[in-house]
Amino acid sequence: MHDLIIVGGGAAALSAAVYAKRFNLDFIVIAEHLGGTATQAWVVDNYLGFQHIMGVDIANKFAYLMQCKTRAGPYGPGYLPEI
Repeated sequence: MHDLIIVGGGAAALSAAVYAKRFNLDFIVIAEHLGGTATQAWVVDNYLGFQHIMGVDIANKFAYLMQCKTRAGPYGPGYLPEI
């Protein structure tokens, strides 16, 4: 049994995964893909910390951050594709 189940792969879900790891929670991420709707955007102009970035690039940064912060596989300790 998990302490936390995170549904979705967007910025909020990946932030939740990073904080779950920080607090040593046993968690799982259920998502079709990581990056959320940012992956569908050609350009993102209004995301904190980025002035002008392609959607796919910011999604890749989200996934990389999750991998680094959780020190797990490329999709975190318990990533399952959405069914």
